[in-house]
Amino acid sequence: MAKATSFGTVVALIRAAEDLLIKKAGQTSPADRVSTLRGVYYGTEWSLDYKVESARSQGGARIRNIGFLTYTGGSLPADPGRPSPGPP
Repeated sequence: MAKATSFGTVVALIRAAEDLLIKKAGQTSPADRVSTLRGVYYGTEWSLDYKVESARSQGGARIRNIGFLTYTGGSLPADPGRPSPGPP
């Protein structure tokens, strides 16, 4: 995917990411997809900022993740880089 340079391209990238989450990760719930997209950036060990934050302080990065999950009222989102367990 190309870098977003306008609001319209951001929307298109999010739409493409949602399509992939549905097709590749089996995330049919919009709430699950929003949670996963949020997790790409914040509040998870696989987020884009976790490596930077944990390099500063491993404990601080964990506390930050817990705080973010508490603030958003969410649960830990599914890692889109790992296969979905599929139906029971």
